[in-house]
Amino acid sequence: GGREQSVLPNPRACAKPMLTPDGNRIVFSDGTTNAYMVVDTDGNGLRKAGDGFAMELWAEPGTGRIWVYSQQRRKGKKKEDNPIRRALLDGKGPGEVVWNRTQVSVDNFQLSRDGKLAAGLFPWPKGGVAELPNKGWQQRGGGCWTSLAPDNSGLFWIFDGPHRNVTLVTSEGRRWKTCIGDGPGINGFEVYHPRWSNHPRIFACTGPYLGSGGRPGGNRIGAGGKAVELYVGRFSKDLTKVEQWVQVTRNKKADFLPDVWVEDGARHDLARSVVGNELPESISEAELRRFSQWPGTSDGLVFLWENRSTTNEIPVPGQDVPRICKLRELRKAIYGPNQGM
Repeated sequence: GGREQSVLPNPRACAKPMLTPDGNRIVFSDGTTNAYMVVDTDGNGLRKAGDGFAMELWAEPGTGRIWVYSQQRRKGKKKEDNPIRRALLDGKGPGEVVWNRTQVSVDNFQLSRDGKLAAGLFPWPKGGVAELPNKGWQQRGGGCWTSLAPDNSGLFWIFDGPHRNVTLVTSEGRRWKTCIGDGPGINGFEVYHPRWSNHPRIFACTGPYLGSGGRPGGNRIGAGGKAVELYVGRFSKDLTKVEQWVQVTRNKKADFLPDVWVEDGARHDLARSVVGNELPESISEAELRRFSQWPGTSDGLVFLWENRSTTNEIPVPGQDVPRICKLRELRKAIYGPNQGM
């Protein structure tokens, strides 16, 4: 209805608020207590729900049970070094580890509808898609604020350095760039915090970031500013542009980290013509990957390096953690425009 409602009116630490998949509650993290909290959308029922920083919420198909994916804090460790666990929002206990193969940045970890895939930074600026639980990941680009389509298409995006566009990448590797910084009132300035909703064509972001300058250009994200509002956009059917914008907030305070819940959003899927995931029935996905992706097989490999934008990992027989291959540039060695040495 266009009216802003303060759920928790008193000042407190509220990081990354997320609406539950049923739209009835909000989960947020309190960095001062290393815990995540849950509260009804009307402000009632505030309680501690678990330890750590809540990164994502997921509804289990069939049962509707809500799981919280969180990054646990360990003393003396950088936050991205900590494993990701999941636990029932209305359950008890520490839950179970779902990812500890790599470092993971908290912004922005997002699951597919079936819970098998997750987009994230492994860690920043390596954006990609992981197969859960703890199976492996594929780097799809460099940047920040990764997101995954809320259906099962595997469509991924990563936010660019100018903070105005997202690069979308299908699971087959087709990619294109879509501008999300052209909303009315943004006027070419930067946007931030892009996040897919539970509907594959609806997303949210914040902006404009004016800083102390009067013209677009440069990085002014750190300056924030009272002009920063929340926006909701709707992609075109082919996701090549934003066909409609709505400015959600209009106030004299900076607004960050939006989340959007759309009624019946989970019933919608992206068109196959957009995501291109279908494979010929006579060719298995494993066979297709073996003969169409370099190096084809990892049998006997001791070192593997394609370029700086790829994961460059080799599975080690009998071990859960892969071998990570790295290069170190010496003297006049540099990386070229295609990330090769």
